[in-house]
Amino acid sequence: MNRQDFFPVSAAAVLPASFNQIRAMVVALSVVLATPLVVAQKKLDGTWDAALVANGQRCAVELVMHAGQQYGELVRCGNLMIRQSGTYNLGRNGSLIRNVVDWDPKQRYVMDNGYSGHYETNAKPPGGSYQVTFTSANTMVWKDVNFGGTITFRRR
Repeated sequence: MNRQDFFPVSAAAVLPASFNQIRAMVVALSVVLATPLVVAQKKLDGTWDAALVANGQRCAVELVMHAGQQYGELVRCGNLMIRQSGTYNLGRNGSLIRNVVDWDPKQRYVMDNGYSGHYETNAKPPGGSYQVTFTSANTMVWKDVNFGGTITFRRR
């Protein structure tokens, strides 16, 4: 065997001739690789679904991201349901911060004894801070910055 059996193409034929060509190739490659993420971030609007288990009960999450950086979220766990809506800000690094404006239920019934009770006001839920990663144009993973949990949303 001679050298050409192992290296059928010379290095000069594969490598670019100048630093400017190398730089152009790196820039082109980085644009090609970054484009799907940028396009996905701009397409956050729409209806997204997720599922989770809380205290042994399966829950369904419906998230609607509206134009103008507004959102609505409905969480159903068995026969229980909570709702919240508000605004969000999406940072360049994929950080998403939600601010709750409206929510339900606003009150809960508390039993005083076995026969009677009273209503108490529910506190405003926290909006939350998340790190959003798009795994495809129709799938995103939110990691809670404060508590560390994750949830995966799929576009409907």
